[in-house]
Amino acid sequence: MTSTPVLSGQRAIVGINLGNAYASIAVINKEGKPHCIANEDGERQIACAISYAGEEVYIGNQAKPHLVKNAQNTILGFRNLLGKKLSDVTSQPNSTSAPTIDINGEPGYTVQILLPAPTPAQGSTPARSGTPATKRGTPAASRRGGTPAISARSTPAPTRPPSPPPSAPKSLTVSEASSIFLSALKRSAEDFLGKPIEGAVISVPSHWDTEQLEALRRAAEAAGISVLQLAAEEGLAVLGAEADGPLESTPTQAKPPHDRTTLVVDMGASTLTLSLLSIKQSLIHPLGYLTVPGVGGDAIDDILVQHFAKEFTKKTKVALSLPAQTPEDQRAEAKLRLAVEFTKRTLSASSGAAACSVESLKDGMDYSGTLNRLRFDVLLATFYARIATEVNKVLNTAAINKESVDEILLVGSSAGLSGLAEKLELFFGENSKVSIRSDLNPSELIAKGAVAQAELLISLPKDSPLHDAFAHANEVVKVIATAKPIGLVFPGSNDNVIPVVLVPSETPLPARRIVRLAVASGATRVGFEVWEGNHGLKELPKPEGVKADAEEEDEEEEPQREAIVTRSEFLGALAVDITPPPATKNKKKAEPVHIEVKVDVSAEGSVSVASRQVKEDNSGNWVSFSI
Repeated sequence: MTSTPVLSGQRAIVGINLGNAYASIAVINKEGKPHCIANEDGERQIACAISYAGEEVYIGNQAKPHLVKNAQNTILGFRNLLGKKLSDVTSQPNSTSAPTIDINGEPGYTVQILLPAPTPAQGSTPARSGTPATKRGTPAASRRGGTPAISARSTPAPTRPPSPPPSAPKSLTVSEASSIFLSALKRSAEDFLGKPIEGAVISVPSHWDTEQLEALRRAAEAAGISVLQLAAEEGLAVLGAEADGPLESTPTQAKPPHDRTTLVVDMGASTLTLSLLSIKQSLIHPLGYLTVPGVGGDAIDDILVQHFAKEFTKKTKVALSLPAQTPEDQRAEAKLRLAVEFTKRTLSASSGAAACSVESLKDGMDYSGTLNRLRFDVLLATFYARIATEVNKVLNTAAINKESVDEILLVGSSAGLSGLAEKLELFFGENSKVSIRSDLNPSELIAKGAVAQAELLISLPKDSPLHDAFAHANEVVKVIATAKPIGLVFPGSNDNVIPVVLVPSETPLPARRIVRLAVASGATRVGFEVWEGNHGLKELPKPEGVKADAEEEDEEEEPQREAIVTRSEFLGALAVDITPPPATKNKKKAEPVHIEVKVDVSAEGSVSVASRQVKEDNSGNWVSFSI
């Protein structure tokens, strides 16, 4: 595959989202935006699979169908085994794929490959096919009785069927399998760009230890990839959402603030990862983290496979028992799993029904069925409820109420199912301010964030202090942060609420915040108090004019609430003298007057507050206090 380079005059860098089941590659396009590319087969989501079939090696989506007839030579799930010992592997990534074995203490696989045909020995003349060998000195025919001689060429000997080419076992470790797969990704990127890639940022789970990170780095380097950074998936998802374009507010969806609390719901093939992040001035600070094994795309496939297997048995009267115990049932299960992946993608992309068709599913019987959105959501109701329960757990662990969450990023191919977003909307409440970013492609976020980070790193010299700083900018690391919010209270505020929050809680330190406030017309002096606060909830009144049905009155309705900040500890007060702007003949109205309030919080936690009137010549005098 060849193409015209799309990065003419730019650096050839890529971002790689390397999952355990699927991978994707992103580049910077001509418009300067991250763009996920397709491989040689036109696939943007590339299956992490390798299959050996005779003399051929299939990589990616072409390898998945070999799970039906060539399962023992098909390798899956190698990413999660990087940097581990076989004793650390508790279960097989896939029961129908090549089994995991021990290779010098490292997990690996054994597959059967065909050996090249042996070359004839030097000086020997191979016999012509169909020509029998004859011994020297033996007459071609008996001349007794005048019987004519018969030529050996005119009597073909019976031909033997060609012997199958010899095969031999081939062993390769998970590191070698990863290198083979990464090499294929590298070739796809170079074919698309039309030039060799200079570097890549590769995504990794944030819970990986040093051994796993180093194993991935070695595998990438063995594939010829210069690794710029191994970055945490949730941090790249946030960066990918920002690089893809900010959300514009709509009547039904509020735009998340720049300083925000973001929940990343990353649903991989086998694991659900929930990351609660505090994002302050593009610095990412973790508030909570939870991994839930067994909740992911594979679990959805299990539900669909069970459903269609029952439908097949009901229609054909051919028993198909799952989990499969016989080779026939295992082959049928593998066929169904390949089919339901297409069904799931169709349901993610459209609101209509999706088909599931398999030829010769079992005993020569074909199967064809459909699944509409309503039936699909009913099948997955328990699955979605489990995710909502885990979200509640991570919020409780972080001591964050759901009203304080500003944004939800859905990550992973299976996360694009509309039922998940609807369940989360129901969990957070109709009046919640949370923005579920349905405008983004969940399967492309991490790769786009990776290439955006790669573009930043490649533009900085390696010996520059900024390079080292940005190399860790999108990693999710534990830092010193404010425990409570700091805000302003003005005269006349009789309730306990802090109306203006200057420094939100969980802001990485040191921090500086500046806010500009309008002053009432005619005011000559402005005063305010600075308070440290606590997060709280305020119950909203029920809408007037809405009458509930009798059945609804019997049910206990959850009250609607909003997040507020209440006063906790008084820090100090300031007063600023206001000088009215000079009057001019050309202006009918007096110019509005503003003051600036600046808060500095040091790494040690000391607070300094200053304020002044904003003037055109920037000559206002600051008044301040420190604690």
